[in-house]
Amino acid sequence: MGWVDSGSPGIRCYQHGTRKHGVRFDRCYYIHHKVDGKILDEKIGWMSQGVTLENAKGILAELKLNKANKVGPRTYKEKKELLRQEKDSARLNKEAAAEAAKIEAIREADANRTLSEYWSESYFPAAQRSKKANSWSKEETHFRLWIEPLLGKLPL
Repeated sequence: MGWVDSGSPGIRCYQHGTRKHGVRFDRCYYIHHKVDGKILDEKIGWMSQGVTLENAKGILAELKLNKANKVGPRTYKEKKELLRQEKDSARLNKEAAAEAAKIEAIREADANRTLSEYWSESYFPAAQRSKKANSWSKEETHFRLWIEPLLGKLPL
């Protein structure tokens, strides 16, 4: 179809010619504003994606306020990038916290474990899978004859 009046200054509206959202044709909202002497038309999104005229008005008002106060994002592109960075940062923090909790749980579990328990439950089965038979059999002999009698009952 083309451009239609949004009824709000600073907001442009493109109406799709064939795609429908409900009974109406789908509309895409753009904000029309000036930053550093450049006139920008930034796409906010389609009605079918949940964007409304009120969303576009709110975004435009926020960007104008940021521009006047010289704080925060001045364009929608900057705003989206900032949100993406915050989301990535939150995800990384969550992953780091989960990893720290996992490591702490392992430490707590290992705090009461003896060297002999660690050897028999963790190290030796892995050595049998990854080393040659001659190597792990010598390791088993050394541990059984020399290390276990002295250090086997000590907690890790």
